[in-house]
Amino acid sequence: MGAYCSGLGYNPSATLSDCESYCLSISGCNAVDWNTGGSGCTPRQCATYPPNYSSQSGWEVWAITSGTSTTTSTTTTTTTTTTTTTTSTTTTTTTSTTTTTTSTTTTTTTSTTTTTTTSTTTTTSLVWVQVATESVMGAYCSGLGYNPSATLSDCESYCLSISGCNAVDWNTGGSGCTPRQCATYPPNYSSQSGWEVWAITSGTSTTTSTTTTTTTTTTSTTTTTTTSTTTTTTTTTTNLVWVQVATESVMGAYCSGLGYNPSATLSDCESYCLSISGCNAVDWNTGGSGCTPRQCATYPPNYSSQSGWEVWAITSGTSTTTSTTTTTTTTTTTTTTTTTTTTTTTTTTTTTTSTTTTTTTSTTTTTTTSTTTTTTTSTTTTTSFWVKIASNSVMGAYCTGLGYNPSATLSDCESYCLSISGCNAVDWNTGGSGCTPRQCATYPPNYSSQSGWEVWAITSGTSTTTSTTTTTTTTTTTAPCIQVAYPYDAHSYWAMENNAADSISNLSGTTVNSPTFYAQGINGGYTLRLIRSSTQYITIPTYQSFVSTSFTVEMWIYPTSMDSSALYGLFGQYEAQTTDHDFLLAIIGAQFRLSFYGDDANSGTTLSANTWYHVAFVYDYSSRTQTIYINGVQDISHSSAGPYLGASGAITIGSYYYNGQQPFDGYIDQVTLYMNARSASDILSDATLTTWHSFDCGISFDSGPLRINGTANNVILASGRVGQGLSFTSSSSYYQLYGFPVLGTSNHPYSISLWIQRTSTGGGSLVHVSSQTDGGGWCLDFMGFSSSGQIIGSSYGTAVTDVIGPVLSINVWTHVVTTFSTTNGVRLYLNGSLIGSTGAMTYSASGALNTVILGSSRAASCGTNSTVAGTFYGYLDEFRLYSRELTAAEVTALANP
Repeated sequence: MGAYCSGLGYNPSATLSDCESYCLSISGCNAVDWNTGGSGCTPRQCATYPPNYSSQSGWEVWAITSGTSTTTSTTTTTTTTTTTTTTSTTTTTTTSTTTTTTSTTTTTTTSTTTTTTTSTTTTTSLVWVQVATESVMGAYCSGLGYNPSATLSDCESYCLSISGCNAVDWNTGGSGCTPRQCATYPPNYSSQSGWEVWAITSGTSTTTSTTTTTTTTTTSTTTTTTTSTTTTTTTTTTNLVWVQVATESVMGAYCSGLGYNPSATLSDCESYCLSISGCNAVDWNTGGSGCTPRQCATYPPNYSSQSGWEVWAITSGTSTTTSTTTTTTTTTTTTTTTTTTTTTTTTTTTTTTSTTTTTTTSTTTTTTTSTTTTTTTSTTTTTSFWVKIASNSVMGAYCTGLGYNPSATLSDCESYCLSISGCNAVDWNTGGSGCTPRQCATYPPNYSSQSGWEVWAITSGTSTTTSTTTTTTTTTTTAPCIQVAYPYDAHSYWAMENNAADSISNLSGTTVNSPTFYAQGINGGYTLRLIRSSTQYITIPTYQSFVSTSFTVEMWIYPTSMDSSALYGLFGQYEAQTTDHDFLLAIIGAQFRLSFYGDDANSGTTLSANTWYHVAFVYDYSSRTQTIYINGVQDISHSSAGPYLGASGAITIGSYYYNGQQPFDGYIDQVTLYMNARSASDILSDATLTTWHSFDCGISFDSGPLRINGTANNVILASGRVGQGLSFTSSSSYYQLYGFPVLGTSNHPYSISLWIQRTSTGGGSLVHVSSQTDGGGWCLDFMGFSSSGQIIGSSYGTAVTDVIGPVLSINVWTHVVTTFSTTNGVRLYLNGSLIGSTGAMTYSASGALNTVILGSSRAASCGTNSTVAGTFYGYLDEFRLYSRELTAAEVTALANP
């Protein structure tokens, strides 16, 4: 926190440079103190604020932005240009008078034939934007120093170069690196809890291609200016003004010995305060224990001493009166312009950038700017004006006896208050117990007595002369959508998409003995295929430290053999066969093991061949705990483990590095390394959220862990239930995704969740599942409508089985969920409430990777019962598919975003 610069006084026009220079001149005050309010000098000497600043925790911090910049590339052919300029200037200076005479004659004749092709890139230059509040704190980029003009790219690049710091840490201040290395601030930033955190961003980029053909442009301009200016007298008068000096905990009333005197100076009140026995300068400034705070502060009219009110004091040195005489003798301007324009063509392009390695960005930006500039010079005598007298918990209403009268004076309201039996001057000023506060306060228009609103009152004013230049700018901006690709906070990610590359950091691997990449991975893409008898695996020679730190390794595996006496290496780093120097994740005895060589967590679950498993190995350094999760559920936890101490060694995927003779046999996919201990909820989501399409960052992007992107046909983005959604408007509209083994596995539990808004009645398919990409083969509408518009959830056992819900209203958003397990069968939920269930049943699946089609069945002759297959007309949003049965509480949470 801080106030105005003590050495400069309160000067709302002072620059940061002015204040910083003064701050740094103070003995023991340095750049860090200036920026953060450190211990070298008091923070009150090291910050400036906008007018009506406040040091209260949680107030807004502002900074000056540089607006926008425009770069234009233009090709122009000009045939003739003639310019004549004559300037004559005479300056005479005496002791109190300065006279300047300027005579300028400018003649410009231009005859132009122009063909112009212009490509204009308008980039919103650096502006301050709010990026966080409360708990996310930081400082300037350590490697760059404090640079208010640094871009996010500059700061992000430095942040990501720090060991253990990644994109998520940059954005949110994660545990991989300290947040102070990963955020920028406006001038006079503060890391105190409750302050707003801002960062410099480069805004949005709009590319406009414009082709203009202008056949003739003729401009004739004659400008003659003669100006004589005489300034005769300048008088500066220092007047007393109210400024805010404290908030919250520093409370008081008027000076007891002086009475309430709105014209009293701080010096008057301070002198009296210091004359009280036991009251000193510290008590005067802060309301200390030497004398009661109520004796040591002044207030504006209608002050109050209740906790949480604002404290003001009269100070000097901020009011200036200037008398200036200005005479303008002659100003003549003649302008003639003739323009003929033939053709103007403008094309605006919005670009969506998608990357599978680190970040996917889709940007939609709308900016509307309206600017009005008004210059007003007037002399105004203000007889009354509104001033704030209270905030927070002390509330009131208009004067009961007068009714609501926005022009009523304080005297009118006070007189009525004092006429109430048992109400006196103290009650009038503070809202005491003698009469109710609601009878003793006035409000500005649109007043409200709600708790937390501000209380204002009309008081008498002063006579002022005002010369004002006002610029009003209104800007409406739809911010760009920026989404970090999954996995959101990982250190390294090996997707196994036909290579061993690390798509996040520098831990890319090299294949040993020519393993293959098979095109039937967990998400329908590629997966690593290892043959044990060929001793195939991946090695990563770059050293990654796991010493005395937390980490998590997650992967999908599909063993094609399972020998209960064998060791199958999955992931590890070998330094020596010594306790805590040999790190191995493996299958030993057909069970998972997290081993530090003799310091191990051993799973109790026996694995089977030819089955997909999601496994997560977590080491929490703070609690010295090793934990193994299988398919999102904790299997075993081992305490008093480690820490791991291996200071060297390569990483291997799919083998135990010690002798290279214990490789895995089967498929490994989606290997992810986190340099933190992932939570149980995070791992459950990673293992069971098969796909999540929010449509907020474009049509195709999958925000889930398997990144199964979609394809749209005659579907457009529109306003959704949460952000953006899809609009289905024609008989050929549908949205298609491929790569779902969970729906192709018999009796495997699943859950489907989405928001819909119908725009027509009748039947239609919402969620169609098939073994072929054209919607045919093994196929079924898992969710749809009957001919009368009833919502239906379906599955297939020995036949199609339905749960039939009510008719859904059109043009109303409804949350729909269907879940399946062999215990509960199909369950149908609407807006978080269970509608019905089939009871226990089996699920007979296709046995293949399935295709999901939203909004259409695309194929005839598919299995149906009550659902009428066809096109869905309306809106759809937030499609999620899980590989487990959601609980009722989880369904309720999804229905209340």
